[in-house]
Amino acid sequence: MFIKTLSRIDRIFLTTFSVLILLIGVVILRGDRTFLEVKSFNLEGKTVSPRNVQLLFEFNREVDKDSVEKGLKIEPEIPGRLSFIGKKMAFTPSNQLAYSQEYTVTLANILDTTGKPMPRTRRFHFTTQNEQILYRGTSGDEAYRIVLYDMKTGSKKIVSPLDIYVLDFAPLHHAEKIIFSGIYSRDILNKSDSEQSI
Repeated sequence: MFIKTLSRIDRIFLTTFSVLILLIGVVILRGDRTFLEVKSFNLEGKTVSPRNVQLLFEFNREVDKDSVEKGLKIEPEIPGRLSFIGKKMAFTPSNQLAYSQEYTVTLANILDTTGKPMPRTRRFHFTTQNEQILYRGTSGDEAYRIVLYDMKTGSKKIVSPLDIYVLDFAPLHHAEKIIFSGIYSRDILNKSDSEQSI
């Protein structure tokens, strides 16, 4: 009799609400059906400086720290320490990495905090840069220019603007950036032209 006294819209709402409650109950009873997975790895496929490297992983849920300590393999081996914040994990090497080295990172038998395993082994790769030096050239096209020399390949690359004569330079942020002082080459040419006309 109660149902008959409800308006049509009230019956539709009550039916929809009942179906939703039933579906929520089914989801709760079935439990969590997602698996632990790596959402991102900051160095995947990259070539990086061997200095101040940190391997950062993000998972879709929190991981069991003991299983990560046992299941994380880096080849060639790198000593370092693990740290965890929520769903993120960081591996910080104790020392600078080797130049011109390809590394393989493997995560196997990793568990989440509820004990559910990551369903498959994951492998990631990254490479460190070749050893390089910067110098100020002294002759030819390199004169008064900053040159980057690759120690492994022997290749050279002028990295300062071609229209500036570099007087001095210094690498910043572990040689990721360069600060330099210099003068425009046109200013030197204009000065020598004016001196010749006197």
